[in-house]
Amino acid sequence: MYDLIPIEIAASGMAVQRVRMGMIASNLANAHTTRSAEGAGPYQRRILIARATRLPAFEEMLTEANREIAGQGAETGRSRWLFEEHLRGVQVARIERDPAIRMVPDPGHPDADPETGMVAYPDISVIQEMTDSIAAARNYEANLAVVKNTREMLMQMLELLRR
Repeated sequence: MYDLIPIEIAASGMAVQRVRMGMIASNLANAHTTRSAEGAGPYQRRILIARATRLPAFEEMLTEANREIAGQGAETGRSRWLFEEHLRGVQVARIERDPAIRMVPDPGHPDADPETGMVAYPDISVIQEMTDSIAAARNYEANLAVVKNTREMLMQMLELLRR
């Protein structure tokens, strides 16, 4: 149903932001972890890579829709079809690991290199993670507002149809 597409897109965005927040929490919790679960080296920062779903030739689709809106010759209803067929939201494409480390001198640490006394820590910036956390929260809130507004518009439309 065409009227539910904004809700589908917003819900997929909310799901991605929820995963992103979990990864940020994991990164912050492991900012000082010198040994990964596998036992080889320090924890590696996780980075979420999202991708649009069912979205081939997005720029061409928008150009076509803009032409129709401007009345420049696209066939009537084409932009609606394009949006119905191609816009379905976003999803987590993959989760990458950042191999960057920072070396800190601490000869007494159990994971220190015996020769240099350096300890390998994950290169995680608390400031960057908190900034990402705020951005993810705001993205989630924006998507939630879309769901609420779409729902409200649909309810108003139903009320008008009852009259």
